Amino acid sequence: MRKHRNVAATIAVVAVIAASLFVLGGVAQAKTYNTRVSIDYADGHFVGKLSSGSGECEVHRVVKIFKKTGDGKVLSGKDTTNNRGRYNVELMTANGKYFARAVKTTPMADTICRRADSDTITV
Repeated sequence: MRKHRNVAATIAVVAVIAASLFVLGGVAQAKTYNTRVSIDYADGHFVGKLSSGSGECEVHRVVKIFKKTGDGKVLSGKDTTNNRGRYNVELMTANGKYFARAVKTTPMADTICRRADSDTITV
């Protein structure tokens, strides 16, 4: 009788572990998306757009404008993209080389949006 209880307990434990693995195996893996960011300067404003394979990676995303200097990069301004993936950073006295950076984000548990840097422009 005792042996049957041990066997039944072992079977129950194995069944619980198998069920757990089945459920966890059904959980979606996070998908990673590349992002592209454009940059332009006109009338005292840096403007651009994010594009990605996922709409979640385009909207409400922080974009930072950096100026390249001899000592590295200096943050000049930032904005959050609108619902069309566009940003606009006012910087009336821009002079030098600049680029935009879309920071890495995880808008949903199953979505990862990679960081992206634009081309460098000279203003």
